[in-house]
Amino acid sequence: MFSPTPYFKNKEIQSLLNTSKLVSLDLNGLIVDDEPVQVMATNKVFSPYGVTINNEYWITNCVGKNAHKFFEKIIKDFNIDNHPEIKPVKELVSLKNRYYIELIKEKLSTIVREGVLEFIDYINSKVFFRKAIVTSAEPEELEAIAGEKGLNITGLFDILITGADVKKSKPDPEIYLKLIEKSRTAPEFIIAFEDSEAGVKSATKAGIRCIAVPNRFTKLQDFSSATLVISNLTQNAEIIR
Repeated sequence: MFSPTPYFKNKEIQSLLNTSKLVSLDLNGLIVDDEPVQVMATNKVFSPYGVTINNEYWITNCVGKNAHKFFEKIIKDFNIDNHPEIKPVKELVSLKNRYYIELIKEKLSTIVREGVLEFIDYINSKVFFRKAIVTSAEPEELEAIAGEKGLNITGLFDILITGADVKKSKPDPEIYLKLIEKSRTAPEFIIAFEDSEAGVKSATKAGIRCIAVPNRFTKLQDFSSATLVISNLTQNAEIIR
C-alpha cells in the first residue's frame, strides 16, 4: 500500500482510497443532489395522465434506478398503461430527459454536492488513480451535468459508463461488471462511491468495495453491504456507520 498526500483527514477513509487503483463515482445524487429536479421532470411528463409522484414514492421506487425501469413501474402502479394517449416508455423517458436538461441548466451550480469537485481534483492530481463515472443515467443527462456546458469534468475521467451501455440497471451488477471488463482492473483494486442502496448493491455484487455517501433522499436506505458509509466528500468527511 502506498501513501499519497492524503485528502481525507479520517485515516480509515483515506486508507481505503490508498489501496485502490481505480476510483468510480456515481452521477445523480452523488456528484449532484438532483433528485428534486428528477422528480419535477418526471411529474411534468406524467401530468397529462393525472399522475403526481411524491417524494416517498420516488425514494422507494426510483432513486438510483434506470429511468426506463421506473417509468414502467409508474405506468403499472398508477394504472395508466391503458390510457388512450399514453406514449411508449422510450418516448416518455426521452421527454423526461429533455425537461430535466432544461431544468438542470438553471439549477446546476446550486446542486453540486459538498466537496465533490475538490475530491475529483484530488484524484485527478494523482497519476496512480484511474477514474470512472458509472451511472444508470442516460448519456444526455451525463452530458448536461458533467459535459462542456455543465461542470466540464468528463474529460478528467478515463471511463464513462451510462445506462445506455447495459441491459440491467442497478442494483444488478451488470454495470460494474462492465467497468471491470472495460478497465481491465481486478475488482479488489476498485473503489466505488455511491449515494443509493441500489448503487451500493450493484457494486458489491460485482465484488467491488463501495463507500456510500448518502444524500437527503437516500439517508434511510440500507447500506449494510457498503464497506463504509461517510457523511460527504469533503476533507473532513466522517464515518457515520
